[in-house]
Amino acid sequence: MFFNVLSHFQDNRKKIIILITVGVLIVFFIKAINNYTAKQRFNSSSNNTTAISKSVGVSNDIKIKNTTSKDGITSSNNIEVDEKSIKTADNVIEAFLLYCNNNQVDRAYNLLSDDCKKVLYPTQSDFYNNYYKSKMAGIKDYSYLKYGNDSNTYKLVIKNNTLATGKTSDGEDIVDYITVVFKDDNYKLNIGGFIKKESLNVKKSDAYLTMNVTERVIFMEYEEYTVNIKNTTLVNADICNANDDKGIYLLDKSSNKYYFKNDDYIQNDLLINYKSDKTIKLKFNRKYRKENEDIKSIVFPKVNLTNREYYDNTVQYKDSNGNIEYEKKYTSYPNSINFSINLK
Repeated sequence: MFFNVLSHFQDNRKKIIILITVGVLIVFFIKAINNYTAKQRFNSSSNNTTAISKSVGVSNDIKIKNTTSKDGITSSNNIEVDEKSIKTADNVIEAFLLYCNNNQVDRAYNLLSDDCKKVLYPTQSDFYNNYYKSKMAGIKDYSYLKYGNDSNTYKLVIKNNTLATGKTSDGEDIVDYITVVFKDDNYKLNIGGFIKKESLNVKKSDAYLTMNVTERVIFMEYEEYTVNIKNTTLVNADICNANDDKGIYLLDKSSNKYYFKNDDYIQNDLLINYKSDKTIKLKFNRKYRKENEDIKSIVFPKVNLTNREYYDNTVQYKDSNGNIEYEKKYTSYPNSINFSINLK
């Protein structure tokens, strides 16, 4: 029988190979069509400029799975959205708010993007304590509207549900900015004003400092740059004066300056000891806009160097008792230097 099958394969080898090839091409074609359709839905929902207001409940196109508790009883407080029905930006926002309204913190947390978790809420407990308790606890009504031009970011307004809480929302509205991301065929959310994270890995060295800007995190109200700075001199260096609100700035392509948030730092945060390195997260006052120009460089206009006495271990002599001594010297660096690093 085996030889009959082998003989049949050899006689029809070309036909079989053609059929297999056609089958593979059809699978790839269907996958490409599905990806294109999903992206078109994403772009279409992102172009919505009408404010969407919701009370308790979700749209008809959101499908809810039948879920039961351990004792087999179906509960309205134990719901699960069918992930296959999350096909638009609106869908993922509504699913997130539905979970929050039903106190299902774990499922709401699972709708956050990996970057959002890494930057703001590394654990579910962080999400609960730093976001959910202050913004989402209890039954809420909400409305959201696309923010800015050609953007996947939305302004979300959260209000008390008057029927559920017995309280009005006068003066108690909570505003957040959320961004919808589409990755690996899934819709996820960035919340808490977090827009996106970008890897940079840009380096520069001179006779005094070596600097590596590793990443940029963009929030609605500011930008944050992670910078590793190595001081290669024999003296301590202050990258700026903490009291100087113009001590460090971003420079965009049109030479607009965006100064760092000096109120968030004390002087020791900005001190790099000699022959040492430090990683600092520098925040800058730059409000998010889709049309923001690219940042060209980070400028440190006045890095202060503190000259001091030191012992040169390359120059030795013996004192009257025969003990080895080193020659005492005084550093002669400039009092300050200018340092800038190009990001583009």
